[in-house]
Amino acid sequence: MATISSLGIGSGLDLNGLLSDLESAERQKLTPIANKQASYEAELSAWGTIQSRLESLDTAAASLADPDIYAGMTTTASGSGVSASATNTAEPGSYSVSVSQLAQAQSLATGGQTHRDEAIGSGTATTLTLSLGSLGSDDGYVADAERTAEIVIDSSNNSLEGIRDAINAAGLEVSASIVNDGSDSPYRLVLTSRETGKDSVISLSTSGEEPALEDLLGFDPTAPSASQVEQVVEPLDASFSVNGIAMHSTSNEIDDAVDGLSLVLSDVTTTPSTVTVAENPDKASSALQAFVTAYNELQKTIDNYTAFNADEGTAGELLGDSTLRTIESRLTSALNFTSEGDFYALSSLGVTRTDDGKLEFDSAMVDEADATQLAAMSGFFISDSEAGSVGFASQMAGLLDQVVGDDGTLENTTESIESSLESLESQYEQTETTIDATIERYREQFTALDILVANLTSTSDYLTGQLETLENSWNLTD
Repeated sequence: MATISSLGIGSGLDLNGLLSDLESAERQKLTPIANKQASYEAELSAWGTIQSRLESLDTAAASLADPDIYAGMTTTASGSGVSASATNTAEPGSYSVSVSQLAQAQSLATGGQTHRDEAIGSGTATTLTLSLGSLGSDDGYVADAERTAEIVIDSSNNSLEGIRDAINAAGLEVSASIVNDGSDSPYRLVLTSRETGKDSVISLSTSGEEPALEDLLGFDPTAPSASQVEQVVEPLDASFSVNGIAMHSTSNEIDDAVDGLSLVLSDVTTTPSTVTVAENPDKASSALQAFVTAYNELQKTIDNYTAFNADEGTAGELLGDSTLRTIESRLTSALNFTSEGDFYALSSLGVTRTDDGKLEFDSAMVDEADATQLAAMSGFFISDSEAGSVGFASQMAGLLDQVVGDDGTLENTTESIESSLESLESQYEQTETTIDATIERYREQFTALDILVANLTSTSDYLTGQLETLENSWNLTD
């Protein structure tokens, strides 16, 4: 039987061209599927852009729900050594602050021991009385009964480690640790008050019949140099002045020197630091402008994806989408939020809607707000659980979380589209497989046709030759 190396050689027919035309016709079955895929991918991309815009709006709404932006006062501090913050009750003005001494916490160290885990004394029960108290200007000491503990030291805990652990377990504002000073008896127990100043001074005394512990543990805050325990860091109050008025504090964090103003002292100053308190509505105004901008960007994106061009006959990827219409409707409803008070709606803050559905913000009212007005604004934007009130920003943030949060509207929508794309991809592959099988069948049929025609042609040529030979022989006979 004849064999064919290329379609059409045996028959002389354009079987390759015919097969190519048939394949093109078969592959038209893929076009509707590819068009659907392109449509879903465009829709998925559109939702991705809208999600980004919604997340930006969510961030802007969260900023409006931050109480700090309605703190009507801002503070600046020149120089070093002092930082400050102000509440709405602070009066605008400048304050000259000088620091001559920082508050510091007391620290004590016992005499050295050769070992940290060996018993000190015989183990006879001894009571260690540990107190925190106040050291007055006359060097008198008053122990605070609520900050006093009696700790029993006996054979179960009469090593440096045991005493350390017992002190730390007493629950006072005193921390105990062991240091190694590198000497022949290197291990020393160190006690440090967790509070600064002369109101948190440590006192140590023992009662019992254990001389070794009495020699180790004893500190009289009124006579530190005569005590068995060494005072390695002296307790000090902070000394500073505000506008030339001398002041003292047990802490370096001071919130009662000036009404509404908190000071943090960090270093002794060589020149006074100037703390300036001024009204500051800028944060609220900037946050509201950011919200308006984010909303307008979202609205612009929605308009783009739902537009219809009559001249070109083209439609936006999400034109007529019910999910998008629902989201837009809920956002519009949320913008109509109202509450009680001077600031009862967005319009009372200078935010209005334009004819095309976007927002405009006239910042004059917010820019000129004083501390009291800013506090009232916070009531409009922020929910108060105790009062049972709901704020605009809190409500908007809750709505947006339902849309862009986990298991929210957009996540469910995009998952549905992705599922449709996966189904279409499977359908495309199955159709492609069917087309390939059909074309292969055509190829086999055309190959058989080519062979048949080639064989018939060969037979025809043979018979023609035989007839010509026979005719020639007849002619010779005649």
